[in-house]
Amino acid sequence: NVLDIESTIIKAVLYSKLVECDQLGINLSYEIKTNLENSILDDTEITIIISNLINNAIEATKNAVNKNISIDIRRLERYKIEVKNNILGLNINPNEIEGFFKKGFSSKGNGRGYGLYNVKKIVKKYKGSIYARVVEDYLVIEIYV
Repeated sequence: NVLDIESTIIKAVLYSKLVECDQLGINLSYEIKTNLENSILDDTEITIIISNLINNAIEATKNAVNKNISIDIRRLERYKIEVKNNILGLNINPNEIEGFFKKGFSSKGNGRGYGLYNVKKIVKKYKGSIYARVVEDYLVIEIYV
C-alpha cells in the first residue's frame, strides 16, 4: 500500500503517478525498500529524479503493447533507483539510448528533452551513476547515488 511508504516525498510523487497511470490504463508497480532518508539527495532532487523517470515511462508506455512500469528504490552499497517500462511495439533504437540524457534530446517533439538531462545533472553532482539499457521488452534506467 502506498500509504505505508515512510517518505512523504516518495509517497506523494508515487501516489500522483499511480492515479495518472490508472487513468491511462497503465500498470505501475513499485517496491520501495528505503525512504532515501540518509541519502545525499534533498527532497527537491528526489522529486525531480522520480518524477522525470516515471513521466518518461508513462509517456512511452501509453503507446506500448503492454502497459507496465515498475519502480524499485533500495539501499545497496549506494542508493538505487530503477524504473522499467515496457517498450514492446515502440520504435526505440538501442543505439539512441545514451542520447536520452543529452540536453534537448527528445523523441516527443521540439522544446522538450530536459527531464532526463536534469536527472543526469543531479546524479553527476554527487558522483553517482546512471545507466539506460534495453532488457528483453523493457527500457531500464538505473541510478546509483
